[in-house]
Amino acid sequence: AGPIEHAYFQRVPPAHDGEVPVPLVLDFHGFLEGSAVHAAHSELGPFGDDAGFVTLTPDSGREPDRWELTADDDVECVEALLDRTEAELCIDRNRVFTTGLSMGGFFSTLLSCRLSERIAAAAPVAGIAIPDPCPATRPVPAVVFFGTDDPIVSYDGGLGAGAAELPGLEGEGNLDDIDQEALEEALPGVEDSVAAWAGRNGC
Repeated sequence: AGPIEHAYFQRVPPAHDGEVPVPLVLDFHGFLEGSAVHAAHSELGPFGDDAGFVTLTPDSGREPDRWELTADDDVECVEALLDRTEAELCIDRNRVFTTGLSMGGFFSTLLSCRLSERIAAAAPVAGIAIPDPCPATRPVPAVVFFGTDDPIVSYDGGLGAGAAELPGLEGEGNLDDIDQEALEEALPGVEDSVAAWAGRNGC
């Protein structure tokens, strides 16, 4: 199946008349979470009903649930989903935002690099990526939410002790088998990542 056939939840605010353009929020699930669990957890759909924005919660369609952060398959899927949604609904194309939890947060910032002309701003939760290269053609603002005691993705960089409990990691969950140097390069810590993002934006 082509990328446009990935499953997703779509929530349209009841007041949307199809004539006045409304904002769109892309909300991405975390590792092992899936779109149904994430939609219930984030509650962005019901919030969008009141605030007046459309919410899309895509599903990776993989087992285990995860986003591809090293290839463009999922980016192309999101592009196709945006094309379809903008064709079917009256979307304000200047107000398309992206967010997500953990791996979904990583993916939301990856999208901001790959689709900077279509993403107005990002709001990742418990995960921020600094893709290299980043082919962004414009600065993309980001507000980053992260807990200093996150047991999975460490605030100070790398993975936390809780990551060893997750199935599906390289080495069958044994963190000792993961290339630590590559891991520290990919996850340098939240403050360093945010500083790098700000620097990339020219701040």
